[in-house]
Amino acid sequence: MSEKTNINNSIVIPSKSFYYKDQFTNNWSSQPCAYALDLSLEDFFSKRLIFPLDRIIYSSNDFTFRERTKKNDGQLNLPYMNYYRIGYSEPDRDWWNNYANAFGLMDIGNKGYYKELGSKIRLVPIKIEYESTVFFSQQKDCEYAYSRLLLGGSNETILNPILNTSDENVSLKNIGILNMDLEFNPTYNESDWLVNNKIWTISIDFNVDTFLIYASEEDLFIANNIILNFLLAKNLIKPNVMDSNPKILLEEYFQ
Repeated sequence: MSEKTNINNSIVIPSKSFYYKDQFTNNWSSQPCAYALDLSLEDFFSKRLIFPLDRIIYSSNDFTFRERTKKNDGQLNLPYMNYYRIGYSEPDRDWWNNYANAFGLMDIGNKGYYKELGSKIRLVPIKIEYESTVFFSQQKDCEYAYSRLLLGGSNETILNPILNTSDENVSLKNIGILNMDLEFNPTYNESDWLVNNKIWTISIDFNVDTFLIYASEEDLFIANNIILNFLLAKNLIKPNVMDSNPKILLEEYFQ
């Protein structure tokens, strides 16, 4: 009688890429337009909450305290906001254009991206979904922030992520339509800890309707000076450490 396999035994699943590296540009998270959108989101929430950029971190709700304390000498240093990309779906808006998807954006009046760059840019509509929480040590601060977020959540907020091109005189402005679902002081699994430490929170589930833009990295990117200014504002690099590869630093931040 053959021995049965115990399905309860531990199974080690190695982390190994299935697709070739040159195919990575076909997904959202590795696209320059993804980073451009997240930079514009941080700029929006920084202004709406009146937070400096170093009070906004890219992390999931489950690991936000760990990430925050790791970057702040073991302190939460409230207030702060975390946000994290959690999913993708097709937008409800009628944005699909067969021509733009199959052949790229048209040049109009002898002007356009194909004429300027010598290559086509293709567009695919996509909805990006995020989770987010804002943490405060004072109830009044939390209430005030909630009122400011309500101003942005009462109407669709239009973001304009900017991408640079191989022609320094040409830039591409994408569109991102932000929709937020707010909840004041929601209950968490760590509710006892939150109550004992008197932390007030705002839960923000939000999504952005935008376009996935297909183009080569040589034609479409985020300029190094924009990345460096962003990372400096978040205290993630020092002014005297400017010889690092900005693109790699940005990718590490959004891992």
